[in-house]
Amino acid sequence: MVKIIVKIIAGIGIIILSSSLIGCSAGDTNKSKSVDSKQNKENKKQASFNFIANKNQPETVQDFIPVFAQQLKKYNQVAEKIWPKSAVTNIPVVLEDTDSKKMWQITPDGQINDFSNQDAEDMNVDRSEVPGTWGYYGKQFDKFGVDAQYSLEGKTLESGGMYFSLNAAALKNKEMWNRYPHLGAYDALVFVLHENFHIFEQEKWNKLSETNTAKIGSEKDQHLEQTEARIIRYQLIQNLMKAVTQPKDMDLVLQAIATYNEYKAKHKTDFDNAHYWDRTEGSAQYMEIMVALYTYFPEQLHTDEDIAQAIQALGKQTKGYGTSTGNVEEAYDIGAFAGLLLDHYDSSWKMKLMKDKETTPMSLLADYFQNEKLPAYTPPNEEDKSKLLEKITDKKKELVTYQKQSLEEMKKELQAASNPDQKETLEKEIKVLEAKIAALEK
Repeated sequence: MVKIIVKIIAGIGIIILSSSLIGCSAGDTNKSKSVDSKQNKENKKQASFNFIANKNQPETVQDFIPVFAQQLKKYNQVAEKIWPKSAVTNIPVVLEDTDSKKMWQITPDGQINDFSNQDAEDMNVDRSEVPGTWGYYGKQFDKFGVDAQYSLEGKTLESGGMYFSLNAAALKNKEMWNRYPHLGAYDALVFVLHENFHIFEQEKWNKLSETNTAKIGSEKDQHLEQTEARIIRYQLIQNLMKAVTQPKDMDLVLQAIATYNEYKAKHKTDFDNAHYWDRTEGSAQYMEIMVALYTYFPEQLHTDEDIAQAIQALGKQTKGYGTSTGNVEEAYDIGAFAGLLLDHYDSSWKMKLMKDKETTPMSLLADYFQNEKLPAYTPPNEEDKSKLLEKITDKKKELVTYQKQSLEEMKKELQAASNPDQKETLEKEIKVLEAKIAALEK
């Protein structure tokens, strides 16, 4: 089992979250700008769902386990709506309390079973003492998936499962679980689904070569030096969020596409750098949002109409969304909100995304409206641009501080290294990091 510890570095670390879907009606796929009065009223209706007021957080592991069991059961009931034939559907989850060392296996239908130390050993569960660690397990996997030679090719979660660790202190950490409106309880479910969605579901898709993927993943560069690109992607997120609040107002969608086309035309290098992240993190974030809406608010969100209103409310949130700065960070919001809009227009978008590695949720949204006349791109006003430039500058300073700390650690490793190959690798990595710091300090 691969073992990953959830870490948040303020302003630098990337938090992965998102997911869910509303089925398209025949009327949703009509591109005509004419809307009847009833639709007009629906578009103008203020979304009233209050995420914060509806959050209910258990504060002990014992209380949380049955809540999680019902969340997992509900997810599996609606999973096909969220993502077709997903590799993370109908899979059990082992939860471990890092304080008591007690484990439970939650079945896809919500049954809670004790899971012993022997069970964990038999099933290659790589347990963690740190709450917030996710992973996967099964006899088909080696115990430590972090080995460089380890391969998941041809392996699935069937006959195995997913893993997540937690404790009472983590459950009481409101800053952690309250950071995104769509999180209604401690986010064990969406974390474990989001990360395993990357590993097992996206692995099935038409994708880049393993070499290219490894290179992109190891760099994970935010490209903060590309300030104009950061500004226009921020603007694109704002356009998409506005469109999500009134998804049947096609003019708002077309404005977002006009911004996207301007970005694609004027910032080709940054566009190419963002493609992988917009595709992978954007779709995983969409999936996470939808899972959370369907499972985290069982007393408030019962029908697709309830979910639709909650999604509209997400477009008006200022906490967690629309504040990302950086090529990778922005991908979560761009992909997720484009996906939420696609649900209203193109019911086949997920199949298209999986089959074509050149697509992203945003590119599919633009393709769907390719025959429509787009409005002119409107640049941001100087006041908004100035505020964003200030934010980018602050983010650069944070990142430089963090990278200089990493550089010092790498230099210490180099001094202590005796293996020639290790020395050569560290010397190359140090040069790359020094170049990144220099670019950010310009």
